[in-house]
Amino acid sequence: MAPKSGMPPALTSASFFPGHTVADFTEELKGYKTAKGTVQFPHDKPLPEPLVRAMVRARMNENLASG
Repeated sequence: MAPKSGMPPALTSASFFPGHTVADFTEELKGYKTAKGTVQFPHDKPLPEPLVRAMVRARMNENLASG
């Protein structure tokens, strides 16, 4: 089974691919660069671990609910 989110390395930012879950966290993601299904966290700032965990948890719950 393919992963439902990912965070590959980049030169200036860490990109996170939680899919359409980005739209559910619009308010919390203000100040971060976003695109459809993608969030970029800059390398020069700490990763917002509680926000990333919340997004992963939301996506996991969605996947579990859909069976």
